[in-house]
Amino acid sequence: MCGAHRRGPTVRALAAGAPLGLEAQANQATAGNQSKPRVAALASGGFVVVWQSADADGLGVFGRLYAAAGSPTTDEFQVNGRQTDDQARPDVAGLAGGGYAVAGDESRAGAGADVFVQVFDAVGTRLGSSRTHRYRDGDQSAAAVPGLEAGGLVVAWESQGQDGSASGIYARTFDALGEPVEAFEVRLNAETAGQQVRPALAGLDDGGFVTVWQAPGADGRDIFGRRYDAAG
Repeated sequence: MCGAHRRGPTVRALAAGAPLGLEAQANQATAGNQSKPRVAALASGGFVVVWQSADADGLGVFGRLYAAAGSPTTDEFQVNGRQTDDQARPDVAGLAGGGYAVAGDESRAGAGADVFVQVFDAVGTRLGSSRTHRYRDGDQSAAAVPGLEAGGLVVAWESQGQDGSASGIYARTFDALGEPVEAFEVRLNAETAGQQVRPALAGLDDGGFVTVWQAPGADGRDIFGRRYDAAG
């Protein structure tokens, strides 16, 4: 899966529309393609950048930490602990305690895909890592993750066939150490006909969260959503 060398994701801090310094390359390894970057603010005032990186061995998810002024505080590091098959399409969220969580897709040995979440503390130490779902028929993919006001996080994803139709949107909450709070994932979409895809989430000040996704409408696709309180 190695491709032509390309520049990877760049980072530029902004304030009132004015750039603070020159653009800087986030990835240090330049072989293959670096793509699908995501960034999240941290409680320290800094931020974390994650991306998908391709080389001769497949795809992996990498990241790098930055200070508030935009200077890197770490070298790039590999997010996924498992290094067989592909890990891709990451999303990242800062957590209330100063750490952060990265969720992404992970190809399953043989066939299919799972969604993983990896939690780090404020200094980048790897904490809990989990597969987010119990259901494993078909593909689970397109992970989205926000941190929650009271600590912990929620991960949502597309699940193929689980709601009895083409695909549905499911979610599960995790504590600040990356351990699941519920025994099973929960379906978010009430309407199950057709494909529910591409979830996005945001944590709210009251400790709850809001989620939106694409779903079949009367003429094409529409956007649906739901709000949840701190108890889910």
